[in-house]
Amino acid sequence: VNFAPVVDVATDQYNPDLCLRSFGMSPTLVGGLGVEMIRGLQEGGVSATARHFPGRGSAVPKAGSAPVVTKPGEQILEHDLVPFQAAIAAGVHLIMSAHVAYTDVDAQPATFSKRLITDLLREEMGYKGIVVTEDLTSPGVLSSMSGEEAAVQAFLAGHDLLVLAHDVDLFRKAVRSFKVAVDGGRIPADRLRQSQDRIKSLLATKKPARATTFAAEDADEAGGAALLAGSVAHAAVKVERDPQHLLPLQPNRRIGALVPRLWDVADRVTIDEELRGAAALVQGWMQKHSRTVDVLEIPIQPDRDMMDLTMEWVSGLEVAVFFCFDAHRFAGQRALLEQLQGKCKRTVVVLLANPWDRLFVNADASVVDTFGFRVCQLLAAVETLFKGATLK
Repeated sequence: VNFAPVVDVATDQYNPDLCLRSFGMSPTLVGGLGVEMIRGLQEGGVSATARHFPGRGSAVPKAGSAPVVTKPGEQILEHDLVPFQAAIAAGVHLIMSAHVAYTDVDAQPATFSKRLITDLLREEMGYKGIVVTEDLTSPGVLSSMSGEEAAVQAFLAGHDLLVLAHDVDLFRKAVRSFKVAVDGGRIPADRLRQSQDRIKSLLATKKPARATTFAAEDADEAGGAALLAGSVAHAAVKVERDPQHLLPLQPNRRIGALVPRLWDVADRVTIDEELRGAAALVQGWMQKHSRTVDVLEIPIQPDRDMMDLTMEWVSGLEVAVFFCFDAHRFAGQRALLEQLQGKCKRTVVVLLANPWDRLFVNADASVVDTFGFRVCQLLAAVETLFKGATLK
């Protein structure tokens, strides 16, 4: 099972829960891309999960409790549910609910809402597959009830799989509490049987696991996959704006690139192993296009001394290229971006992790969006920066 894809429809407002996880702002586009990912996973023997039902793209955070969606119910039906309807039609094996309250439909978050999970998803939309919760140990859940009670209430709302991550003790307590609810009749036997049948039905479609061996043709296939990933990465790179016509970068200019030390966040974000040396990689790629380019590696959260040294280094450049890694999340990235734009009048900002970081970029700076930070995406960004320019 893969708890993907995310088929929430984004809005033009920054949503920290989504960022790069959403396919976009068009329900039809999100549904279409989600269906292709579902088909790809399930044709490969991996059960896909459409999430987060009924859509959290317009959810507004609420301190100490579940986020809230206040739009009218008919707008949810006409907008947010479109990708889920497409996923159901495509035969998605699982759907994950959102721990979000849709106040025009039910004051309870979808996690605990029988109206949303049983009445809407199962009966009105005709979904026959497995429904899974978000993590029931999240602060948004535990702020209103215990994890043990959350497990019981989520099951009664219509979920089949209950996710309790990160806390083994709480998981064990929830199992005991769930058993008490079954033995005492709070969870009816027929309701338990329905979920068991749905899970058994999915398991019956799975082939037994077997040892995997690799042959020469597997290596060829892996190489083809890498080529495909590179092709997709290049097609996705977008020059958002270039008001000073800095692009393509001219090889004879004094160009400096600031590359974040991505391994600083490897404890919380999956970073490609090759990106332990991201700055060296970028320098090698850029020097294929320009002999005058230089690259400086900087921490994700640079201290004041590092910031001062960086600004001194930037002062000798004609063009500064900043590979920005989520300035919404990391204050050091935003501070560096602000100081850089004040110091260098010709700046190109390459957005690696958060398209909404463009809100922090001055109007006279160029903006390039990669929509990701894998090796192939950094390479695609570098080649886009120099597209049309040749080293002579």
